[in-house]
Amino acid sequence: MVAESISGTIRSLWLIPAVGEVRVGQIGFVVGVIIVITTAWLFIRWMRPEKPSTLLAIGLLWAALTLAFEVALGRLALNYSWERMVWTMKLPRAA
Repeated sequence: MVAESISGTIRSLWLIPAVGEVRVGQIGFVVGVIIVITTAWLFIRWMRPEKPSTLLAIGLLWAALTLAFEVALGRLALNYSWERMVWTMKLPRAA
């Protein structure tokens, strides 16, 4: 979450003015995937999953916690409407 938050701050401060909100969403999606995969790769041995279902459970928990964090941040800290939240979470489309 920390790495994603830093990435989001950088996108907001420097990239949106330079390339626009749609392109920043696309860049953010790719960077976010790279951050998640790298984090998983770094910590997989520490977690020691014994079977594939454990990996699936970890991934689902991670996704649920990420969604909860995003909703809490958007609604409580940034005061986004539900409409804005849904628009923000749409997967990026090629421009």
